Amino acid sequence: MHPLFKVADELSRTVIGAAIEVHRLKGSGLIESIYEKCLMRELSLRHLAAVNQQVVRIEYKGYIFEEPLRFDMLVEDCLLLELKSIKEVLPIHKA
Repeated sequence: MHPLFKVADELSRTVIGAAIEVHRLKGSGLIESIYEKCLMRELSLRHLAAVNQQVVRIEYKGYIFEEPLRFDMLVEDCLLLELKSIKEVLPIHKA
């Protein structure tokens, strides 16, 4: 098990609660970038450090480079989020 698994697991509960709060207040149908900004604010109000849209650094056998690939959000340097915005949950979204 990864050493940060328990931290990420507990953190995920708080982040999911924050995402539910954003959805409760903003509803559905907005573009992803709006939800992302609102979630950043909600996490800040919950005293969680988060960064968004950072360039991903890749390391391969000592070779380090940056790609235009960006992650949506990293919370407390531990939990990586990939945000998705959909109008309604379809069968394909259920796993």
